[in-house]
Amino acid sequence: MESALIAALLVMALMVTFTFIILRMISINAGNKIRDNVVSQVQSYDNLIDMKASELQELQKQIVLEKEKLSGTKEMPTQVQPTFVGTTTPSLADYRHYDFANDYAKLKEKLSYQYKNVVKEIYQTNNIEEDKDYIETLNSLIDKLSFENVYKISSLDSEEQLEIIKEIVNEKEMLVLEKFLDNKQFDCISLYQWLYMQRKLHDVQICVKVTDKEKKTQGYGEIISVEYDHTLCEGFQVFVGNKMYDYGVCKYELI
Repeated sequence: MESALIAALLVMALMVTFTFIILRMISINAGNKIRDNVVSQVQSYDNLIDMKASELQELQKQIVLEKEKLSGTKEMPTQVQPTFVGTTTPSLADYRHYDFANDYAKLKEKLSYQYKNVVKEIYQTNNIEEDKDYIETLNSLIDKLSFENVYKISSLDSEEQLEIIKEIVNEKEMLVLEKFLDNKQFDCISLYQWLYMQRKLHDVQICVKVTDKEKKTQGYGEIISVEYDHTLCEGFQVFVGNKMYDYGVCKYELI
């Protein structure tokens, strides 16, 4: 009993450590990307400043040459003629994008899909009905292999664990079990985790991210949900299981 408890605690500790490492790696990668973007922007400004400084130096050289020319001219014997040196103001850079309105209108037209029709096509393409049956089988197996039951048999040998599970599964559940056994040495804890992963990958819930706050409260069926996403500028995105169908433009893509 104590050895089983220690084994379970070790597994949980390994899972927590692995999760922490993954989150740490994601955090480091995100930080590196942000730093690279900032460095890129700073370099652009530095190049612009260098270019303007070069233009100013060229103008100053021209002014000096004009002064030298004017100082070399002959002076009147009785009167000093006043001289005026004209200075040239450098032209200001124009950062306005005059075609932005037309480009944005074209973008909005291209992304003006009826997402209900798109969702309908995705529903048919992804064999949602077949996945629903598979999900029901997975849920049934997960219910039978509850955390408590897995804990009880985890201390047994692999063959003994498998024999116990085979006694409680039906025909459809046995097919799922055989799919797991194709590539893995049996272990009830690994099976339990694999079932959860399969349920996530074959999730039949369809989530549509939109730019309109009003649409998020409307109902579109029990497996279809519509959510407002403030990061979207135009269009929409559809999420099904581990898939994303992108019909939108995010704010970070315009930076």
